[in-house]
Amino acid sequence: MGENWRRWSQRLDVYLTASGSTEKSEATQVAILLHTIGEDGMEIYNNFVFANDADKLKWEPVLDKFQEYCNPRKNTVIERYMFWETKQKEGESIDHFVTELKTRAKNCEFGDQTNMMIRDRLIFGIDNTRLKERLLRDSADPTLDRVVEICRASEASARQIKEISEPGSSPGMAVHVVNKRAKHKPSKHHQKTSQQKSTHSMKCSRCGTSHKKRECPAYGKNCLKCGKQNHFRSECRSRPSERKNDVHDISVQECDGLSDLFIGELQIGQIGPDDAAIYNKGWFTNLKMNEQNIKFKLDTGAEANVCYHYHVLKS
Repeated sequence: MGENWRRWSQRLDVYLTASGSTEKSEATQVAILLHTIGEDGMEIYNNFVFANDADKLKWEPVLDKFQEYCNPRKNTVIERYMFWETKQKEGESIDHFVTELKTRAKNCEFGDQTNMMIRDRLIFGIDNTRLKERLLRDSADPTLDRVVEICRASEASARQIKEISEPGSSPGMAVHVVNKRAKHKPSKHHQKTSQQKSTHSMKCSRCGTSHKKRECPAYGKNCLKCGKQNHFRSECRSRPSERKNDVHDISVQECDGLSDLFIGELQIGQIGPDDAAIYNKGWFTNLKMNEQNIKFKLDTGAEANVCYHYHVLKS
């Protein structure tokens, strides 16, 4: 009740100042108070006993009566006990937790030690164990503002990591791990996952995976070894002399619960005159990578976007 009265009376002061009512008579100000305080407040006012009837329309006596009613004599020990028992609730923000501590501290009579007490309770009461250990190891005796700043930074980092690591939590924020294959064979992980998806299918000699009949991902694709169609480089049986390109197959492995994505083709090299017309169709954007502006083609319908980075070594 005391906290409700404090907040309401503060809003009343703001209203009286904004409306210019502070220049009006005390009786008018009391009338505004009684009009806005509600039925319960009016009933409480009617039960007040004043020293004389004239005090019923005086500002200070009326405020004092409401103050005494809403703030009975408090037990400082109990107030401090409640303060030290306050803990950060699950999902509660740091700012909300600090506000609650400051509100409780007003009734604890800490004096000039108030900020230090709030700082200590903030460190002891936060829900993040690692952050608590970090703050306890700090021997610099940080101020309350410094502790709040560290807690806010930790909270923001945790929120950003959650958005990045959880698929579907934020568009474009899913993280995929892309690795080069040491051998020209499908990874065991990819074989196992593909077999689980189609228990009645066998390993395909063209793409190296298991799939349903007539659904081979290599169909219509050019081999990056021999240039012929309808098979991938990993399953190519051409001789070394017949190879046209020398690139790495890649697979997208499962990361933090993400489902597998198979990338059937990755082309590296110069674009021929026959391919230029096809390549230049679509949307493009320039992105800066390693201090260089590189032209990227945007594929809004792709399940995965791949950036292949390589170094050229000179002897």
